[in-house]
Amino acid sequence: MVMTRIVVVAVTMAALCGQNPGAARASATQVPPQVRQHLVTWLPDAAAIGAKAVGEPVFYGENLFEYIDGGAEVYHQYQFVGLVHRKYRVGEVELTVDIYDMGAALNAFGIYSVERAPGYNYVPIGAEGYQNDLALNFLQGPCYVKLLAAGKSGRTAAILNSVAKSISAKIGTGKSLPAELALFPAPNKTPRSERFIRTSPLGYDDLAPMFLTDYRLAGKKVTLALSDAGNPREALARAGRFEKRFAKDGKVGPAMDVAPGAFRGSSRYDGEMLWAPKGRYLALLIGAAAGGDDLFKTLLAKLRAG
Repeated sequence: MVMTRIVVVAVTMAALCGQNPGAARASATQVPPQVRQHLVTWLPDAAAIGAKAVGEPVFYGENLFEYIDGGAEVYHQYQFVGLVHRKYRVGEVELTVDIYDMGAALNAFGIYSVERAPGYNYVPIGAEGYQNDLALNFLQGPCYVKLLAAGKSGRTAAILNSVAKSISAKIGTGKSLPAELALFPAPNKTPRSERFIRTSPLGYDDLAPMFLTDYRLAGKKVTLALSDAGNPREALARAGRFEKRFAKDGKVGPAMDVAPGAFRGSSRYDGEMLWAPKGRYLALLIGAAAGGDDLFKTLLAKLRAG
């Protein structure tokens, strides 16, 4: 059912483009020539994939809302640079190729991470990807690639896989997930729950950016998070501001049994949390469960002090 939702969203996006071709053609002027040039280099060669190109490439920049109305703002929050959209026909299958340039690998992972779900059918494409019969999306380097097939064919899945591999080869490098994800302990982690939030994580602008990963402890969900402050001084300042918020809206107290400088708080707005600064990060445990303190200590042990 989750993968069905992916296809419905993708079909809706494709339909939007088809409903307003004039706006799509005009949008090319909103994407700088140098951006259009490198976006085109990532498109698959029609002959190489046994396809016929349909129409010309269409580009989107600040006007991304014309293509994904209601979803564009999230892409812009991740510093979206440009999108190239093109259609191909392979036999009876019409294929839509969308390649989003997010400017940096971390931004691409961020938007990809908030759109995926642990239960998807994951495939070894790029740094990571997922596929069903009609759609294949993957992440690689600064790119977030979305492929959508329309038309009945027993070869649809194979066509999607072949085209994805062709695009991946064109992108070349960037087949690794962000190194920061290795900081999160592996035991009890919910597979593929890692995500990167660039703006207002947990509703607080001054905690951005943030990495988060979900865990299952004693039948309960908890989340570990790392607010990247950039340096130890700012990490300490973020910890202090967090303490003041909980003191104002709930309860807070030191958690010296966990780590020096650690605090534990609870409020009706944020629930139960444990946090401590270390190095450039403010580490947080969101939620409470048996074994949570030990999980938090394991995360802290992986962080550099300086």
